[in-house]
Amino acid sequence: MIKIDEDQTTIHLTRGDATHEDYNRIAFYFPIWDFEEDEETRYEFQTTDKITFIVYDVKGYTKREVLKVEKTIAQLGYDAPTETPELQLTSEDTRVFPLENKKHTYVYEIILNDDTTILGSDDEGDKKLIVYSGGTQEVET
Repeated sequence: MIKIDEDQTTIHLTRGDATHEDYNRIAFYFPIWDFEEDEETRYEFQTTDKITFIVYDVKGYTKREVLKVEKTIAQLGYDAPTETPELQLTSEDTRVFPLENKKHTYVYEIILNDDTTILGSDDEGDKKLIVYSGGTQEVET
């Protein structure tokens, strides 16, 4: 299971699950305020733009990187500019989370070209990724 909460920023996923090309992708956009028109517009991602999705485990003031996915818009499957790219996660990506017997809350960021945070901590707090146990662990015998 991968779903986005009503707040449009909290992500729920089951460890070991993958997004699918037709559903369950992590879609996002980058709002920009147009002062001349006095309205919000959306950044148009170019095929060469790089998107970085980073998930952290936070304990007090310590932040440990758990997952990092870096792809250009072209690598995400777009051959033309887009305002709302969608990131896919593989089962291998989501298996990096520890196998636990309860859900665990992480925080995440989406970064554009290594220098602009699109989603991350803001006035409303950290962006959350809630991982549920699943995706069994193979044991060597």
